[in-house]
Amino acid sequence: MIHGTDEPYAGCPLEQALATERPAVVELLDEKSGRWLESAVYPTRHRTRAGARVYLHLVRDISDRKRAEQDRAELAVSLEEALAKAISGFVPICAGCRKIRAEDETWHPAEEYITRRTGAELSHGLCPECVIRLYGK
Repeated sequence: MIHGTDEPYAGCPLEQALATERPAVVELLDEKSGRWLESAVYPTRHRTRAGARVYLHLVRDISDRKRAEQDRAELAVSLEEALAKAISGFVPICAGCRKIRAEDETWHPAEEYITRRTGAELSHGLCPECVIRLYGK
């Protein structure tokens, strides 16, 4: 599919595998088709009758995976932006009980406020300082 052309396919890992005699794997974008390909070359123990080493060359279409990775990266960015918007600016918090004052002037536990604003669910634990303060060494 790739070899047998007049010139090596741009980015083909065969040269790297030949030089190092180790497996070489690369991801390539085929400009003509717009597909992402994973091209992998593996040296084997086998030799031709002339004594040349045999290499196994596998190429597989990874376009779906690359699209999913891109979608996940875009989602992560949008979630970070949404979180920054949901909790930004000054957040009035009670110095005594740590409740947060909402826009409607009502006071809510911090966990409830954060969950309502972001949709995140919080869990509880103890930091090392509180473990020592509450339970000692």
